[in-house]
Amino acid sequence: MTPAEAAVLLAHCAAFDNRTAGEAQARAWAEALPGVALDDARRAVVEHYRDSTEWCKPAHVNARVRAMRAQRISNITRPAPPVELSPQDDLTWGRLYMRAIGDGADDTAAQDTANRALGITPPAAVLVPAPTARLRALAATAATIPDRSGGDTPAEWA
Repeated sequence: MTPAEAAVLLAHCAAFDNRTAGEAQARAWAEALPGVALDDARRAVVEHYRDSTEWCKPAHVNARVRAMRAQRISNITRPAPPVELSPQDDLTWGRLYMRAIGDGADDTAAQDTANRALGITPPAAVLVPAPTARLRALAATAATIPDRSGGDTPAEWA
């Protein structure tokens, strides 16, 4: 979190508890909330004041954001990377993917984040053409042929 984001967060806190905060407080909160996204921090403040009358502090925000991230990650099964990777790169890809999920990304965005970080270009999707009118007609005709599974030759069918 940057000091500017922390100032926004402190203003959000002030709406609940009438605190006054200046540049020094914003810098301190930014230092205490490294890597915390502003949206998650704002949600943590709202949840804190929904449950508590105590002044919100960085430790409260960190605890709630950790719980949010853990919840997001617990709902996901990590997919395989789109290409074969070394064991170390596979581990790195998985960590990047899960970090993005924790940050609130959806599955596609998390995979894109991990792919970009490792310079992976996923293989192009294989498009299967839609059945042609001729194939549909052939399938419809085949469906009308009666089952003659009584023997191997036409003479045995009769």
